[in-house]
Amino acid sequence: VNSQGVSISFNASDEMVEIVINSTNGDHEVEVYHMIEAGSDRDSESIKKEIEAVFKKANDRSKAQPVEKMNNVHLLISGNDLREFFQYFLDKINTSAVYSKMSQNKVGDVIQKGENCDKITLKVKANLDYSSRNSLYSTEGVKASDFTVLKDGEYVNYVGSRQFAHYLGLSDVGFVNNFTVEPGSKTVEVMK
Repeated sequence: VNSQGVSISFNASDEMVEIVINSTNGDHEVEVYHMIEAGSDRDSESIKKEIEAVFKKANDRSKAQPVEKMNNVHLLISGNDLREFFQYFLDKINTSAVYSKMSQNKVGDVIQKGENCDKITLKVKANLDYSSRNSLYSTEGVKASDFTVLKDGEYVNYVGSRQFAHYLGLSDVGFVNNFTVEPGSKTVEVMK
């Protein structure tokens, strides 16, 4: 209950499964760690498929051979690595990072220059299907909302806590743990 007598409560679910698989191929052994995070709306069939994919990944890695040096290699990032790649852009415009000078980025900065690439548009979302990070309110009691952080390669909003937003002289800054990225112009098949 706040000073105005307002009390809000809601239920949220955050489920996690940790998987550790050892796979051997002769004398070569690999260990694969994988964590599945899911909200209550995640169905058991999709979790089963994700676990099966981890078993396949462990098996494939146990058969992997060292590669020779390669130049000009196209790289496709997927899964959690892809999420971490785009999380970098959110971290660089987070009010805490900007205030503490860990990031020099600010709204209006263009982070993609040149015409030979698809420009990134990244939106934060309060609610995504199957996400364990859905929330109606932040830990500071701010109602979660959807908004665009990066539009066509340019920062258009900050993300982060109200505390650091206040230190920077900003208002209407939100923090949401989910995000989406607009698709580019090429399909995965074309990029392969």
